[in-house]
Amino acid sequence: MQPKFLFNGSVYSVTPVRKHHSALLEIDNHQVTAGLQWFSPNDALLTLDEDCQQVYIAQDEQQLFIHIGGKTWYLECIDEFSEAASEGGSASGRVIAPMPGVVIELNTAVGQHVKEGDCLLLIESMKLQMAIRATTSGTVESIHISGAGDSFEKGSVLVDIVGEASP
Repeated sequence: MQPKFLFNGSVYSVTPVRKHHSALLEIDNHQVTAGLQWFSPNDALLTLDEDCQQVYIAQDEQQLFIHIGGKTWYLECIDEFSEAASEGGSASGRVIAPMPGVVIELNTAVGQHVKEGDCLLLIESMKLQMAIRATTSGTVESIHISGAGDSFEKGSVLVDIVGEASP
C-alpha cells in the first residue's frame, strides 16, 4: 500500500525511505529529509532538508492542520480502501466540512462560477483559520450556511458545485 496525502487539491504519494533521527521521504520522486522535534502535543520544530520552521499541528482523524509562519496548511491522509468506495464527496463538487468550526468569511454566492482551488470560505476550527477551497471548477449550485458566524459540524455539506462537465 502506497501512502497518499491530499494537499491543496493534489494527491501526493509519500514513501518513507529511511528513518533515524530524521526521515528520508520520497514525495512523488523527489527526496526530502524531514524531522520533527516536539515541544508539546501541538508545538514542534520541523526540519525539511536544511530549513527549520516552528510549527503548530492539530490532527482530526485523517486530517492534519499545520500552522507555519502565519499560514495554515491542510493535509489529508487518503485511505485507499475507502477512497474507492466513496466516489461522491469532494470529487462530485460537494464541499464538505473537514472538521467542526465557525464561518469567518463567505467568499462565494449561488450562481457564481468558481475554479478549482478558489477560496469559498474562511473558517476557524480548533483556534486555526483555514481556507475551504473549491474542489472542482463549475457553478455554485447551493450554499448550506448563511454566512459569517454560522457554525457547522464535521461532515456537513457547506457548498455544492455543479462541475463544468455536468449537464
